[in-house]
Amino acid sequence: MEGLLSSVWGFIAICILAPLSEEVMMRRIILKDMWRKTGKMWGGILISSAIFAIIHLNPAQVVFAFPAAIILGWLYAVTGSLSVPILVHMANNSIAFFTSQTDADDPVLSDPKTIAVLAATLAAGLILMWLIAKEKRKADLLSGQGTEITESEEVREEL
Repeated sequence: MEGLLSSVWGFIAICILAPLSEEVMMRRIILKDMWRKTGKMWGGILISSAIFAIIHLNPAQVVFAFPAAIILGWLYAVTGSLSVPILVHMANNSIAFFTSQTDADDPVLSDPKTIAVLAATLAAGLILMWLIAKEKRKADLLSGQGTEITESEEVREEL
């Protein structure tokens, strides 16, 4: 794994390919299917999030992957767009990839203020992405361009 974490191919695999493939599988396929089967958005989100956490296998990742997957699933459900969770997943994996390149004893990364700023920035970014997606969707509907049913609306209509 160390070689993967220090190469361009590792970056491509971890920060680009993994988020793309995992989001398609977990959100577009499993979440959508579980939402239909349970009849509840949160049922689909929680089941797909548990599966997402389990497939990561590493206990340290499982603990973080479950709540992260809940956020990614919720973003997919409310925006109807797979691009939002893909971008958030890419950002998360990129942060993890680059912080793994630094010294664990680095005082900057161990400073609680730095961690708080990073967490606040991530939270603000998530909120901003959700607001942009919501406004874009509203603008598309008002302009007549949003006439096709999004996946989340399609699932809601089928229930």
